[in-house]
Amino acid sequence: MSSGFDVEPSTAERGYDTKHERMAKLVIARHVARYGWTCPGIGVPAHPSHDLVADHLVPVSAGGLNVIENYRALCRACNTRRLRPRPKLCPDGRTCSQHEPTGSAFCCGRPRA
Repeated sequence: MSSGFDVEPSTAERGYDTKHERMAKLVIARHVARYGWTCPGIGVPAHPSHDLVADHLVPVSAGGLNVIENYRALCRACNTRRLRPRPKLCPDGRTCSQHEPTGSAFCCGRPRA
């Protein structure tokens, strides 16, 4: 019988366990050794940041694994931006239906007025 309360799974239950923590530290250390304290940028140019986090390329929720090849380093702001992207605007100001405006006369598959 359900109590009527939905309980969120713990971070460990979602795949963010001690192995993830070790891998995250390794990913950030390797990134800093190679590129310094620089975020590659998501939706913005690369920029300095001392707030780097390890980001899964394929999320654990989508079957991604806690293996070195499935991580990259991003600053916390870019990681949040990746999780909640802002809508892109077409050249005429409408929200882009293709998520990446081309700027062409047929941006988003519709002729521009």
